[in-house]
Amino acid sequence: MDAGNDSGPDVPLPPPQDSSMSSCTYNGADPVDFCLQKTVLQNELTDAYATGKGVPPSWDTMGMPGSPHSWRDDVGFAASIGAYHCSSSAYADNQLTPMLDAIMPDLGALIVQELPMPPSGYDGEDYFRLRAAATGLNYANDTMDAAKVAQLADAFGRNLQTTYAQTVTLPEGGTATVLGTPDGMGNVVYAPAQVIMAAAALVDMANVHASDPDAGADVAAWVETALAAVDYVWARGRDTSTGLFFQQLVTSSDPDHDALGQGMPTPDALLTDVQAEAVLGLARLQDGVNTVIAADAGPSDASVITQSEYWNEANTIAQSLVTAGLFDGALATGEAGIPNPAPAGAFMEAFVPSTMAMDTNKTTIGNAWLLGGVHRTRVAMPTQLTDALQPQLLTAIGRQTPGNSSLFTVVVDTQTGNPVQTDYLRASSKNFHYATSFSADGGTGGQEPGAASYRADATAAVIEGLTQLWRGTPNAPPCAH
Repeated sequence: MDAGNDSGPDVPLPPPQDSSMSSCTYNGADPVDFCLQKTVLQNELTDAYATGKGVPPSWDTMGMPGSPHSWRDDVGFAASIGAYHCSSSAYADNQLTPMLDAIMPDLGALIVQELPMPPSGYDGEDYFRLRAAATGLNYANDTMDAAKVAQLADAFGRNLQTTYAQTVTLPEGGTATVLGTPDGMGNVVYAPAQVIMAAAALVDMANVHASDPDAGADVAAWVETALAAVDYVWARGRDTSTGLFFQQLVTSSDPDHDALGQGMPTPDALLTDVQAEAVLGLARLQDGVNTVIAADAGPSDASVITQSEYWNEANTIAQSLVTAGLFDGALATGEAGIPNPAPAGAFMEAFVPSTMAMDTNKTTIGNAWLLGGVHRTRVAMPTQLTDALQPQLLTAIGRQTPGNSSLFTVVVDTQTGNPVQTDYLRASSKNFHYATSFSADGGTGGQEPGAASYRADATAAVIEGLTQLWRGTPNAPPCAH
């Protein structure tokens, strides 16, 4: 289906004539940077989306697509459109609605074609993106594809329990539960941040299906598995020195934490992207658990539900990132605190304990997810640290001028130095120029490959992170999932 475009499957869709309303304020403010969201969505649509092909994983300033394409690129774009619709209703701004809705039947058909079966894996972010994509399709009245994508989300969520929940033996004796895959030698391979986001997905499943007449014992089982898995990775998935999560581990009897699995640039490298998914996942998990408690939909033993404070754990990871030296920004001190408007403070990409090397690039995904996760925990449990981090992360994500002052001002006109960036890159350098190559021994090279290409995953993460800022806004729409 080409959504009414006769120019062929390789040509981006032209925007339809605009006869709609534009209003980038909500109660006199722009709490989720809706103007910025509109800008990047329109640019992604006009510069990257192609009828019959969807969104490429990357594209350069001339619109030349990269490869290989993934279903995640299309699901992420549909999820972003769903977030746009929810926010636009609150802002009374439907300027982009006609052009975004015009592609949704094509985008929905592509997703259904790309995913004849639910995707494999246990990364709960896939679940939340599928849910949001279904919402976007429903907004555009593509109800058939919306129902199919919602079914994919449900099937993915159920597979977390039936396929990926594993029983493991603890070093001190007894057993525990984690989400992962058997390695064929009696051990389980798992990625802690993905486990945490999967736990949030399982609790969301419990809330979505709490009143289903045929839910049976599933709801209680999902909650129990979720909380047990998070308890396990909190105990066995972190570096003992920094308190940060590793990328991947293999269950073992090793002291302190499980055996290191695979990871880049080294298995022990502690990535901001990993911590960011964990922080956002913990925040989602706590919000979901509170809904379970309120609805009395979980296990009968209330102590199983209340045994862990996930907002506290999210704040602990944020503090650990700062303590490890990964935050490149200001911390509130004295009465002055962080000025308004806040400076651009962001987290650097990685710390490698084995070589003591710091990757000083700043990734878009990690900082966007940390903005969302830090904000959610700040709304519930404000601390001096989160009060300092949130506004600086927002500036680092959303500042639009001058050049080289944020993650959205990396691409500049070489003659004037003015920003000409249209979407988000994978990362920037420490000083918001193009990201540089990094090696685990601490060496840095020139500009990293693909540094100047826009990325679908980065842009989707920004929309997702900004949408979390609805949390705590008076009379906010239910956009932040």
